[in-house]
Amino acid sequence: MAYVNGMAESKDYIISIGGYIRGDTHDTANYYFAFICQFFHSGPIHLLLNMVGLYYVSIQIKDKQSALKAFIAYILGIILVGVGLLLFAEDDIFYLGNSGAICSLIGLWVFNGLYKEGKKAKEEIETLTLLIISSLMIPPISFLMHMSGIIAGGVFLLFEITFCRFKKSIFRS
Repeated sequence: MAYVNGMAESKDYIISIGGYIRGDTHDTANYYFAFICQFFHSGPIHLLLNMVGLYYVSIQIKDKQSALKAFIAYILGIILVGVGLLLFAEDDIFYLGNSGAICSLIGLWVFNGLYKEGKKAKEEIETLTLLIISSLMIPPISFLMHMSGIIAGGVFLLFEITFCRFKKSIFRS
């Protein structure tokens, strides 16, 4: 029985709604599945866990990032998680849920804390450590989706920092 991100489920049901990336083919369906699977969940508990995660991280970043920047990071997370699935998805695993895009907000929060506070950002470091360990230790949780999201948050912050420095250098001259 293959694992679904959140619980074991019937293969036919999951394929009909998306979430099964076929690594040996590169057709239009794979591109569709890689992105649409992030909007489906394996059940109410999976959806509830993603909602609680999104609520938690939104509380953490609300004072540090504008709503527009958080939204852009979230959309970038959806895109980079889809790309990660297209490149690295395993054939026997179903990928469902929005935790990868939520992890882009966690990545933005963690890397922002590390950039501004360094080693003082203990809460951010603890959250990232717990997320990585739980992704590795609990089989149904997709390590690929979570890490793609965290990388997306870091990439967004890197672009933001670079853009702000570029903007400051233009106004100085």
